[in-house]
Amino acid sequence: MHEDETRQGWPRYTLTDTERGHAWGHCAEAEGLFGQGRRETYELFGWVPEGAEVLGWVGRDVWFVPEDETLDPWLLEDVESLGRHPGTDSVVLTGFDGHDAPADGYRGPVRIHDTQRWLGSCRESARVLPPGRPDPAIVLRGLAPGRELRQALTTGTRRTLDLGEAALEVRDDLGEPFAELLLWITVSS
Repeated sequence: MHEDETRQGWPRYTLTDTERGHAWGHCAEAEGLFGQGRRETYELFGWVPEGAEVLGWVGRDVWFVPEDETLDPWLLEDVESLGRHPGTDSVVLTGFDGHDAPADGYRGPVRIHDTQRWLGSCRESARVLPPGRPDPAIVLRGLAPGRELRQALTTGTRRTLDLGEAALEVRDDLGEPFAELLLWITVSS
């Protein structure tokens, strides 16, 4: 039994056509289902280090502490520094937003702390928003296709490989329904 299959041998995941009700297929592994956190980028304008410059790995937990106390401190995790932004007095940090990160960003002065020491301060911080990011793909590994999916794969046209809306049914370790996610399915390989 595959480690991701339930104890009773039920497949962990079933992909079902929401319009016609047939199962497109079953599998034990769905890669990317719970997603990987997205790294955020912050530019710290007017950076003044307290000690050595921050470059490369900065720390597991780095706190942004607003100097004017209008917001509570917030956490950036798994932080790296890209160093000084060329031609500016800015430093760029990347990491995963932890709890209590301000939703709209914060543009005031902050001090940066790595849970052991103050790293520096800046007159203004801004989250850098990248151009539109595509949603990550969900990959169903080892999918055992049902009859309708085998037929679509045999035809192999762009239209037949666009399966439309489907429900991905997730079962727990006892084979009981745990969750159902509605997805738009396109077969890519």
